[in-house]
Amino acid sequence: MVQQLKMFFAVLLLIFTLYNELTIAATPAPVWTFSQNGNECIKLQADQKLTLAYFQVNKQPKVYAKFDVPSESSVDKDGSSCQMFNQVENMNISSQVLKINFDEKLPGWSIIYYFSDDSKIFKFDNGDFGLYRIVINANYTTMPDIFDNPVNHPVTYVSDFDLGDPKALVNSIYTTKTNSFFCPSKQKFVLIPNHDDLLEADITFKNLRVQAFVDKPVSQKSDHFKRSDSFFTEISHSRVEDSSKFQPKDYCPADQIKADLIPIIVGSVIVFLIVCNLIFYLIYRCRLTNEALTIVNNNSHFADSKYDHIIQEFHQQDIIAESSSLDH
Repeated sequence: MVQQLKMFFAVLLLIFTLYNELTIAATPAPVWTFSQNGNECIKLQADQKLTLAYFQVNKQPKVYAKFDVPSESSVDKDGSSCQMFNQVENMNISSQVLKINFDEKLPGWSIIYYFSDDSKIFKFDNGDFGLYRIVINANYTTMPDIFDNPVNHPVTYVSDFDLGDPKALVNSIYTTKTNSFFCPSKQKFVLIPNHDDLLEADITFKNLRVQAFVDKPVSQKSDHFKRSDSFFTEISHSRVEDSSKFQPKDYCPADQIKADLIPIIVGSVIVFLIVCNLIFYLIYRCRLTNEALTIVNNNSHFADSKYDHIIQEFHQQDIIAESSSLDH
């Protein structure tokens, strides 16, 4: 009985875990969009987790902090651009920039994404774009629960620029301008590798979808409302709304060759529960007596067997009676 209870609670725990994973997976990732001169050029959707190394006061070994980029973060319109040149290692790279400021409760925190379509510098075809740099501006003092006794000054993490590294951002996150790069599985990118005198950083994307160098107009919609002074006056005001959608998906290599494990696991658990119920039922049925089965189902084959057994006994009695009469 105790073993059965343990198995029951283990199955319940597994179902709860899978339900929690499915609920998280069903929650859409936040979306950030930047438009300039009435045209949208960048749209980014992702769940993001950062791992940052930092130094503590009066301590030499580095400490590591992990946290999610807040979904309430907003686009910094002054720090973003649909067309600019970014100087990297004596190269002026034609770029589009998306800067996201963290929640208002976390001043000094931001993350900046640099995209380019320069096929002369990067190894992709004409008409492609890629993400080649990420910059993280950190202000440890606004996260005392995550950064314990840090060195009290702002820090900027700038991702390495190594075009020869096959795991570099630009060699992994790129697609054509007519598509959006789509990678729902977790992808971890090392922004700054481990060095004794440098602070490492990496970022993990999940449900990543991004498009850049897009020229889509955003729609203008008008609202009407009434204000009460000495009389009602109808006032019309306009607002700019992002009504564009993502372009067709271009799946990343990881999701082209790897199936989504969640439906497979859920289906396997359901099949396992069905098989267990069937086995328990068959064991229970086999342990019942023929009389009990006959009571449950009068038309069962056990009733026929019982009738055949009675008929066989009558035949045996007839044979015995005939033998006795012959002896006399």
